Amino acid sequence: MTRLRSLVVPAFALLAMAASAQQTPPMSIPHLISTSGNAEAKAAPDMATIRIGVETQGKTAKEAQASTNVLANRIIEAALKVVPDRKAFQTSDLSLNPEYTQPAPNQPMRVSGYRARNVLVIRVEDLSKIGPLVDAATDAGATNLDSISFGLKNDKAARKQALMDAVREAREKAEAMAEGLGLRLGEVYSVEEGGGPIVRPFEMPMMAMARTADRSAPVMPGEVSLSASVTVRFTLVK
Repeated sequence: MTRLRSLVVPAFALLAMAASAQQTPPMSIPHLISTSGNAEAKAAPDMATIRIGVETQGKTAKEAQASTNVLANRIIEAALKVVPDRKAFQTSDLSLNPEYTQPAPNQPMRVSGYRARNVLVIRVEDLSKIGPLVDAATDAGATNLDSISFGLKNDKAARKQALMDAVREAREKAEAMAEGLGLRLGEVYSVEEGGGPIVRPFEMPMMAMARTADRSAPVMPGEVSLSASVTVRFTLVK
């Protein structure tokens, strides 16, 4: 009898647990509304990146490269007098390529010379030095002024503002949608940043940079933009 009782009791316990589970109401799923918000914050730049290059031709590869090296060194020395910090200088493009000509329509192409190129990127934190820097580089023999882009040394404040404005826009849209449904917004259910903030530096292209070679032409920094997007889910209540 003792052995039979030990087998029967667990069976009754399982039946009781099953009955209790059937009486427990299912978990309620919250009604949610999802909206997105986008915003852009602008700020005055406090740094600039300038791409200055030199390009030369020669009958031989050695001649072309030697000419470019001479001019590149002159440009660096002249630029260092305006921006005396070698850490602000970086070579971004160093190339040597053959040039071809076709003597006659039915003849194969042949090497007629070589073209060497050296592009220097200079970081400037004192924007008043941009004009003198460009003047010094062109006077030293720079043949290309590729571009100048303005940015921020620290974009935390602009990044924060863009994210805050994006969240506000998402809430305003959600409130309007909830009102149209005859409901109200409840708590925030989740928040996701959509890909992260994007910085859009103000950039002057090569033709605009060429005009700054005129000493009377001003350089206008403008503003840099930083955009952010978020997706926010709210609960809905009656």
